[in-house]
Amino acid sequence: MGVFTIPIQIAVSPGETYYEFDATVDTGATMTSLPASVLEGIGIRRTESVDYELANGETGQLDVGEARVRVDGRETWTWVLFGEEASPVLLGAMTLEELLLGVDPRNGRLIRVSVVR
Repeated sequence: MGVFTIPIQIAVSPGETYYEFDATVDTGATMTSLPASVLEGIGIRRTESVDYELANGETGQLDVGEARVRVDGRETWTWVLFGEEASPVLLGAMTLEELLLGVDPRNGRLIRVSVVR
């Protein structure tokens, strides 16, 4: 799949200020991730720690919190991962599914998907 970035907006809750970031779409990442200092600056609170595993097999723990995320005119509550300071902003698979968005890798864009029941 091709790698591409899109603008996303993140807030503590609806009605609060949304902050915009360019995020790499990463369907291999479970959660949306931003550097910890960025999330703390917005006011997102850490609520628990989760185990993670990188593609190279490295494991560890990172904190997560809940944030309001807006992408392509749609918004949802989602878990966000407090990443390391040098880590990129990633839009993960969980958030994409919550927003009912899929990936069009050929054209490097997101597409709306239908609910399967």
